[in-house]
Amino acid sequence: MHVTDDAMVVELLTDIPVKLVRGSYQNIKITTPEDLKIAEALCEKKKAVKEQKIEKVEKIYKIVIDTIHQ
Repeated sequence: MHVTDDAMVVELLTDIPVKLVRGSYQNIKITTPEDLKIAEALCEKKKAVKEQKIEKVEKIYKIVIDTIHQ
């Protein structure tokens, strides 16, 4: 028998049921240099989004503080 993946090993060697769960496309397996480049790009995108959120919160905070001091 040819084993194709980790789930198949669990099914063959244990009584533990294997379940399929929905995950994120950003949760990638890194096995090649190209995969690493994709992971780096995903990290940069996540960092940029986080920075944008921080900027928005800082703007809102400034508005609230300015309003309080008026």
